[in-house]
Amino acid sequence: MARKTKSAKDRISDTLLDLLGKKNYAEIKILELTDKANVARASFYRHFNSIEDVLDYIAEQYTINFNEQIIPLLANNDYNAWYKEVHSVLTKIYEKKENFTDILSSNLRVIFFKVAEKNKLIPSHTWKVSSLTMYEHVAKITAFYNVCIAWIQNGSVESIDEMTNFMLEKVLQVKMA
Repeated sequence: MARKTKSAKDRISDTLLDLLGKKNYAEIKILELTDKANVARASFYRHFNSIEDVLDYIAEQYTINFNEQIIPLLANNDYNAWYKEVHSVLTKIYEKKENFTDILSSNLRVIFFKVAEKNKLIPSHTWKVSSLTMYEHVAKITAFYNVCIAWIQNGSVESIDEMTNFMLEKVLQVKMA
């Protein structure tokens, strides 16, 4: 079976994520991005108008993932489902920890806030909870993000299993049944 190649749009966004580990997003130029993504400038402009548009696209992809995977988890306290998801996220972060620089952390905050903005635009029925419960969920998600950044910046001395348990018990407050 032939392997499907990534679209130009996805190559551009993946390349931008890579560049975000090396320099501030405001310093990245379209020519540099298209060269590294191996796409024509015309292809870039077919999909995006600016670097900011690429950041919005990345945030949109994270928002879709959030809505499909995280919101359903927030609605229940299935410890095993939570453990699996949190462990998976922390494993991905750990595998890329060498790429997590202060610059990337700063740039990820930009994307994180874009995701938060997009989630504000989600109709309230998506959350299917009271506004106070929604605020609690937002606080937990924000804390999760910040603890992940601190874990990486601290050298990720704790194991993935230790961090998964910490995140579940202390940050997300999911209790084992």
